[in-house]
Amino acid sequence: PTSSPFDSASDAFRLRPDVASRGKLSSDYRVDASGAACAACAPGSTNAAGDSVPGSETTCDVTYCAVDEYVDRRNVCQPCDAGTENPVDPVTGLGDPATTARTKANCVPMYCAVDQYVD
Repeated sequence: PTSSPFDSASDAFRLRPDVASRGKLSSDYRVDASGAACAACAPGSTNAAGDSVPGSETTCDVTYCAVDEYVDRRNVCQPCDAGTENPVDPVTGLGDPATTARTKANCVPMYCAVDQYVD
């Protein structure tokens, strides 16, 4: 986290790369609890550009994987291998949260029901 949206090392009006325009944050950054600093979103989460610094604390939104996807070590959703599946949570209807890295173990073998076969 940095305390100002401006580059204090030189010109107070030169903005850091995480600030899209004067006092407005770029995408995937949020305003921290102090209300005066910006912080990058955690891997696997996003935030639309435009939060104001200084301003109220903002949050990032968790990205959820689709059915039959897992989260890789970079917090990116990837398809399960052929013959495996990763169903969504039956209660929430959501896939794995991308903030949780390495969920490939959640891709489990698919089995045919009784009296069915793979053609």
